[in-house]
Amino acid sequence: MTDDGTWSIREADVYLNSEFIWSGMSASADPRGRDVASVLTHELGHLLGLLHPCELDAGSPACAPGSLHRSETMYPEYTGPTQGTLDLDDVEALCSIYATEAASCTPECVDGSVCSDGRCLSRCGGELCSPGDVCVGELCRPASLVCEVAADCSPGLLCLGGLCRRSGLAGPDGTACDLDADCVSGACSLERYCAPPCTEACVCDAAADLCEVAGAFGRLCERGEDCTTGLCLIDTPSSHCTSECASTACPRGYSCAAVDSLSVCRRTPTPAPGCSVTGPPRPASEQCSIFAVFLFIYTLAYARTRSKRP
Repeated sequence: MTDDGTWSIREADVYLNSEFIWSGMSASADPRGRDVASVLTHELGHLLGLLHPCELDAGSPACAPGSLHRSETMYPEYTGPTQGTLDLDDVEALCSIYATEAASCTPECVDGSVCSDGRCLSRCGGELCSPGDVCVGELCRPASLVCEVAADCSPGLLCLGGLCRRSGLAGPDGTACDLDADCVSGACSLERYCAPPCTEACVCDAAADLCEVAGAFGRLCERGEDCTTGLCLIDTPSSHCTSECASTACPRGYSCAAVDSLSVCRRTPTPAPGCSVTGPPRPASEQCSIFAVFLFIYTLAYARTRSKRP
């Protein structure tokens, strides 16, 4: 603590507990299994000055059962590989700490969009959409798949809920989803795949009361055979099961990317928004430091898919 009563971090060490099973490529059924990228992202968040959004034991605010914070990077308990992806709250907190000038948008952004790195991005459901996406029903969706009537969609597609879709059928367990209504089971997990309610026969996510589905969309994988769709996206920092998206939208947190001649859903880093967390007033020109965010995540540089072999 400095003489004026403020805290500063001068040095920090991060230790990985050898009692856990560390992996960066595949999920483990062992309760000791931990994803290296997710844990380091969380701990480096503390190094950069971030706190937990809630507390499990003593402290305020307390984490409520089934809290939406469970999927966030800075949740105080390990919940899975999704914690390796930054949430808007994490990015805005970094922006507040490491604010700097960024490229402006000309013309100015309208309709509630936010200027980020010289581009106007839609704000939707508590996050910023990727470039080229718009907000539909509080979810980020590719503008090319937004529709009002069937005539707006490509041949063979239906206009359902404002989006061009292959059919109006709900998906089976393990398929990608955004809403409970997208699933036959009636439940869409925090990891964005359809899952059945917990039973004695499955590995249960007690907090969500849903079964974990092996090979489901978004789960870690090493090859196509690991996934129910037969497609494993080999990516950095971790590979995950994916699905094609040439004619349908990807769920929140993913974008449709061209990889090895296929269009597949790929995890997208949260774009850097303008800093808007509560704090002292700052000039309008001050926005996020891209460098600070890059310290916090791994660069997604190369990706390739492997199709399921016969």
